[in-house]
Amino acid sequence: MQEEKELFRVVEALAALFTGTQTEADERVIEEWANEHERNRVLVGQIMDKTRFEENRALLAQFPGGAAWKRVKGRVTGRAARWRRVARYAAAVLLLAGLPPLYYLSREPELPVQEVARLETPYFTSGTTGALLTLASGQVLNIDKQTILSVTEQDGTTIVVDSGGMNYRPDEAAPVAAPVETAYNVVRTPTGMEFPVTLSDGTQVYLNAESCLRFPATFAGDTREVELEGEAFFKVTPDAAHPFVVRAMAVEIKVLGTSFNLRAYENERAVAATLVEGWVALADADRQWELAPGKQARYFKATGECEIRDVDVDHYTAWQSGKFVFKNERLDEVLSYLSRWYGFEYEFYDERARNVEIGASLNRYADMEPIIKILEESRLVKVMVSDDNRVVIYSK
Repeated sequence: MQEEKELFRVVEALAALFTGTQTEADERVIEEWANEHERNRVLVGQIMDKTRFEENRALLAQFPGGAAWKRVKGRVTGRAARWRRVARYAAAVLLLAGLPPLYYLSREPELPVQEVARLETPYFTSGTTGALLTLASGQVLNIDKQTILSVTEQDGTTIVVDSGGMNYRPDEAAPVAAPVETAYNVVRTPTGMEFPVTLSDGTQVYLNAESCLRFPATFAGDTREVELEGEAFFKVTPDAAHPFVVRAMAVEIKVLGTSFNLRAYENERAVAATLVEGWVALADADRQWELAPGKQARYFKATGECEIRDVDVDHYTAWQSGKFVFKNERLDEVLSYLSRWYGFEYEFYDERARNVEIGASLNRYADMEPIIKILEESRLVKVMVSDDNRVVIYSK
């Protein structure tokens, strides 16, 4: 208990230092504490780095403070008014120190050290079917699973949207005319949405959340080319005379009659192509790598290196058939995947939590509660959720 009071006194003094309200007694407390250890001196320097401090204080603002204040109030008798004025700054001090603020500001005195106050399990609902379609004219159509419509593009292609997705039907009866500028369409899936598209050649594309596909309303020329950012599963219609090419950032994937998954999010370090059947060649500006079924190519954008490995393709394609399958995945990668579907932000307090590995097979269309329970029951990490559904995870 005495040690806890001393910690609160140091934190209070550090917060006062940043806000410019410190007293001579505060300065003495800080000086004595800083002289105890080099790490303490470094932390004092970080406190005065306003940019870093404000970043941590902004993170702290995501958490409710009312309940925490009620618990702290009884332990700062005599300085309650002052502590309340600097409480949020004090908690940011704890963030800088690498300590979860809710541990110190919400812990019941009688609880053992490892117990941390947490909110009730949140109810994150699953994603759904939907997309934004941008036509060549610039018109934007908001599409959900109830949408039924038929639109004719500038080149005569009919776009039909119904419960089965989006289907491009070229006007095969139209007379051959002089070449015209290709009409490009863009389908974009927001966070928490997926959408199936059938291109004019019959190729089926299943877009995952936060993905964007750019493609011609009707293919013309020697190749069938599309552009992808995000993740999609392709079932390509065979046509040896007209190879199908997907451009994704620094690479392109050339395919014939093939089923494959391509993951190419801008904020992820690698582009991953996973081949189910057929043939795929992945290439950058200088080299090309060929894949056989059951293989995955991971192209690392920062280095230009490509890793070819054997994989269980179901692991990487299960999402388009309604499942999440994780096998010894780093928690950082798992949450990156889930956040796009369930629509939440997340934060790790320490690297140990980020690198925890988990495995699970889950229903993609269920809410996120089973996943939260799996994390809690692992006894490796603790999960906290703010009022606005920001997930914060730290190791036990």
